[in-house]
Amino acid sequence: MTLLAALVLATTTARVQAVPETTQEAQVEPQAQVEPQAQVEPQAEVEPQTEPSPSTAELARSLFPGAAAGAGAGAPGTEGQASVSDLYPQLFPGGPPQTTPETVEPDVEPMAAGSGVPFGPFRVRAGIDARYVDADTYIEGPDNLTRARYLEVMPRVAAETPLSDGRLSLEYRPSFRAFSSIDEVNSSSHRARAGIELPVGPSVTARVQDSFVSGVLDTREVDPGGEYFFTLGRFHRNTVDGGLSILLNPRLSLELAGAASALRFQEGASFFDYDSRLASAGLGYELTPSLKTTVVYSYDTVPTPAERPQAAYRAHNAQLTLTGDILPLVNGRLTVGYRDQKSPNAGPGGTRYRGFTMGGSITKQITHESAVTLFVNRSTPVSAFEDNAFYVFTAVQGTGRFSLPLELQLQGGLGYQWNDYRTVAAGAGVPREDRIFGYHVGLRRAVLRQLFLSAVYRHEERRSNLERFDTDSDGFYVQLEWNVFGDAP
Repeated sequence: MTLLAALVLATTTARVQAVPETTQEAQVEPQAQVEPQAQVEPQAEVEPQTEPSPSTAELARSLFPGAAAGAGAGAPGTEGQASVSDLYPQLFPGGPPQTTPETVEPDVEPMAAGSGVPFGPFRVRAGIDARYVDADTYIEGPDNLTRARYLEVMPRVAAETPLSDGRLSLEYRPSFRAFSSIDEVNSSSHRARAGIELPVGPSVTARVQDSFVSGVLDTREVDPGGEYFFTLGRFHRNTVDGGLSILLNPRLSLELAGAASALRFQEGASFFDYDSRLASAGLGYELTPSLKTTVVYSYDTVPTPAERPQAAYRAHNAQLTLTGDILPLVNGRLTVGYRDQKSPNAGPGGTRYRGFTMGGSITKQITHESAVTLFVNRSTPVSAFEDNAFYVFTAVQGTGRFSLPLELQLQGGLGYQWNDYRTVAAGAGVPREDRIFGYHVGLRRAVLRQLFLSAVYRHEERRSNLERFDTDSDGFYVQLEWNVFGDAP
């Protein structure tokens, strides 16, 4: 992070000397998991290549914490679509999953030409969202349902500037919560990211990115599968990833990537500190100008955590990925693979996983303002439950957005998740099994050109063969979204 910050500062200083400054200020957009993908103005048409409305993503993330992150289909003034699970964690500390941790790939698209406003050497997009939440939470334990009511304010800012023939991008998205009787709910969350993409010679493109997350309720950053949803503590997570794309001929490329992540808790929680490492190599082939396939081998590991040695593992993965326009008006990213994981310190039955994995999202554009997205995910997150090193989670989730009369937009989704453990649970005689079902539905409407009002209801049920993990929860929120500078990221 120090090297990247220094490079960002040097680049910014050099650009400011060459480019006249403006006096416009930047603010930040509050929606969950903001990905700097360009969106369209409320009256603009959504091209078939774009993904579901950010508001669909916002609703999904706020309602169900799971599923692989998808690319967003732009809808008037909305954010890029994100995984169903990604949205839920901001409201409740539990639910379905998000992205598979076994892959490393760039997740930030360049700003569209003319997007945002000039600010020194940067183009900036900014906004602020505010919402009132009335929802269930299990912060104190799975057998202690508590109603939480609070106000959440979420500024957001994303900035981008040319860097030689490449680009430098920055992003910051905090969330501030208040007026709840629960201390953990009144906590804040912070997300920051800095990334560089730069050509190195005529046939090599390099990229590097540093992402930082700090929070309490953002449980999917800690555990993508949703095992961790009670007895929460503040954590910091920092992830550095990078890669090289080397063009071998006009359609064939060599893809190299690596990542390192560190999770640390600042206070007691029902999860644990751990690090992860990943390296991958593969070949990419351009099937058509808008569709690419990649075959990748990757190796990832979790070094033995001091407080939980059972979680240590080493894994080999073979994966095939399709990215782009799969069919007319159908686009997305889909990965299928085979994983061989060894966890030598786990209990009997849980020392190895050999089987298929998957992850991704596919969007079908129905009309300019209507689309449906399917999310799929299967991976093996680390586990804090008894002698398990990991558990296998499989999730299928869908979201949709549809235009209605009176300039209203209907947004909704549902998902189902399987969490299966390998070691025999104490006192049960069989391994633990959790099943999670959830849905959300809401309405959204433009109030002014860059101001939107939405209301969402969500419901979730967790059923386990261990009765103490059975939960039922629901929630409601009303949100104002204001895109201060340009479209939302």
